[in-house]
This record gives sequence, C-alpha cells and structure tokens, in this order.
Amino acid sequence: MPANEWNPSKKLGDPEKKLTRREFLKSAGVVAGGAAIASLALASGCGVPATTDKDTSPGVAFTYVPPAVLPTLLDVPGCFTKVAADRLYSIEHIWVKSFPNDIAVIGVTDKLQALIANVTQIYFLPVGSTIAHGEGFGNLEGQKTNVQLISPVSGKVIQANTPLLDVDQSKPGPINVDPYGNGWMIAVRLSKPEELKELIAPEDYVKLTAKE
Repeated sequence: MPANEWNPSKKLGDPEKKLTRREFLKSAGVVAGGAAIASLALASGCGVPATTDKDTSPGVAFTYVPPAVLPTLLDVPGCFTKVAADRLYSIEHIWVKSFPNDIAVIGVTDKLQALIANVTQIYFLPVGSTIAHGEGFGNLEGQKTNVQLISPVSGKVIQANTPLLDVDQSKPGPINVDPYGNGWMIAVRLSKPEELKELIAPEDYVKLTAKE
C-alpha cells in the first residue's frame, strides 16, 4: 500500500493472519510481550509549548499543542502500559480529550500502540473531513499487526497532526513513545457532543485493559 494511502476496507491483521474486530478486542485484554512494548519513559515532552488558550467557539480557529508536561499516568495492573487520567476512552483503544465549545482531540492509547509494536505506516483523515461514530478515521500499520482506527465520536476534522505521517521506520515514533502527548492525531468539532457520555472513564479503562 503506498505511503499514507488509506484502505477503508482493511481490518485488523496482516497478510498472513487476519483478525476480526472481536478477536482484536479480546486480545487487547492480554499483555503483549515486554520486549514489544515501547515504554512511556522514552517520552520526553521537553521544549514543547503548553496547550493554547485560543477561543474555541464556532467559526474561530482552534490550535491544539500538547502540553509540555505529561498528564498523570495510571498504572495498568499486570501490564507495562499506562492510562492518562485527563481524558476518556473507547473500547477500541482510542482516547478523546474534550475542550470547550464541543471540540475534542483524538489519539490512540498506550495499550494499542503496544499491541501494534513499532508503527511503520500511518494514515488518518485530513482537515475538512467528516467522521462518524463507529466508523474508521484512519489506519495504523505496525510490526505486529495492522489496525483500522474506529472513531468514538462524530464531527468534522479541524486540525491534523500531519508530522506523524512522516514515519522513520528505523526508530519508534511519537505514537509509540508519547501516545498521550505528541502522538495525538486529529482535533474534531463535535456534531454530537452527547456521544462523550458513552465513553469510558480512565479508571474503568484501566480495569478493561488489565491483565486477567
């Protein structure tokens, strides 16, 4: 597949082994091998400006910049992965950080990046695209598996972290080492903000992803 070209029909799995979405979600409750998990300790966040306070009302440009200091990270029992305490989660391992005036920033969790291992290719919808709850908004390809990213919210993409698309396959990138910071993907103006009520609190997501 050419770089940054999204195949919306691609589901979980690789050319040798295809996983159904049910199988992947089941596997997400199992700890991946320690060697495959990129530790968040590699994430520095140094020198990154704080999140902006620009007006987020409709019609006014929104600019998201990840904070210089990582949020509080919760430990997952029996696992090396972490859960950021300042956002909500979906069962498909997508995080959603909400802002005033129905804006949300979206990325993948530490659990998901660990299951994929080093990300080798990324695609997500560009600015101006419409996303819908339960539908794909991008793909991640990694050393262990490929994943279609399922959106937990509906709305319009108003900002995209396009530097992520330039993947250096020789080393782990922001999604692997800093999924809750520089690894963010898109900002969305929500068309159905009530969908946030369906998402999972960080403490409950910890329980969901803990080793059985």
